[in-house]
This record gives sequence, structure tokens and C-alpha cells, in this order.
Amino acid sequence: MGRVQGVGGQGGEFLLYVVYGSNDKGERNVLWNSLKNGYDMVGDEPWVVEGDFNCIGASFESCGGGRPDNGAIVEFNDCVRMTELVEHPHSGSQFTWCRNWKRKGVVGS
Repeated sequence: MGRVQGVGGQGGEFLLYVVYGSNDKGERNVLWNSLKNGYDMVGDEPWVVEGDFNCIGASFESCGGGRPDNGAIVEFNDCVRMTELVEHPHSGSQFTWCRNWKRKGVVGS
């Protein structure tokens, strides 16, 4: 976690927490606990959490590959709820990549 000050000439500070979630469910639980602890530490200070959680919040957010792990989805959503995080809106394609897609212009494995 780091402190960022005065972006674009604007006053104020916020805490920045950059994450990369493991593909391993057990290791991601360590991340969820770390985020919950971070939330307790920041109190009323503004904070931004960004990165790749390597988890989805709903099954429709997945494309290709195996069936989504409903337990992992529940654990991720519990963490988001407990830490009062809000997903930043995005534009463009819903998927940045999709496993087993073979169409031109789509990255796949």
C-alpha cells in the first residue's frame, strides 16, 4: 500500500493498493484477508484498490475454459462487500481474452 498525493494539481491524498491475485484459491484467500486488514487500517481515508484479482464476481464474467468456481465467486464478493469496494465502470469489450476462442483478433490460449 502506498500514499498518493495531489494528482493533476488537485489537493488531497489517497492510499493506493495494487494487487495481483494468484490462480491458487488458497493464496487468493490470503489476498482477501490482506484487503480486509487494509480496509481496517485506512479507516475513513480514501483508498483505491486496483490490479488483477484473478477472480470473477459473477459467472457471466467468464468466457471459455472450465465452469466458474462458485465458492471462489462467493469469497471474492464477500471481500468486496466487507471492504466496501466499488467496481470502476469500464468501456469497450467485456473480455480482454477468452480461453479456447480461435477467432481472429481475440487472444486465446
